[in-house]
Amino acid sequence: MDMALRQSADARLQKGIPLTPGRTAFIIATILAAHIVGRRPIRGFELLDTRRKVIMRIRIPLGLKLVAVLQMVPLLILPPATLRTISPAIWAFIVAVFVLLGVNLLRRRSWSRLATIFVQGFNILVRLLVTTAHAVEGGSLNVALLSTSLISMLLSAIILYYVDLPDVQVIMQ
Repeated sequence: MDMALRQSADARLQKGIPLTPGRTAFIIATILAAHIVGRRPIRGFELLDTRRKVIMRIRIPLGLKLVAVLQMVPLLILPPATLRTISPAIWAFIVAVFVLLGVNLLRRRSWSRLATIFVQGFNILVRLLVTTAHAVEGGSLNVALLSTSLISMLLSAIILYYVDLPDVQVIMQ
């Protein structure tokens, strides 16, 4: 085992991090499953075996970090004319909400995963409704609205797919 990981585990033990019976049973079952299968059963989990106790560290996957940082991009993909009409106060509110959501995704709060699913799903629905209503204006195709809506819906669908993966669901519990 890496020396830094052992020192980190020993430091946690000295702080007296309690292991409940349920957590201990889960850790033992996970170790047995990993030993039988020959690999870690769930991506993102790292089991540390110290002299006295077993400590489980959960690593945040790179994909979840990217979702936390870039999840507001699909909502901000708008036609240039629409972007110019949004006031700075609304921009500040949007950024504050998504910073709060991103920080809580990184802290693995389960409500932030549900909020991300709601926001991205709502984005897809709103884009679909707006695009069908305004794609053809005055007999000509509104290419800017159509292309930005399709790109935004595709990015939201990718985020929804990733956040709904079983590995991410386990990490976020």
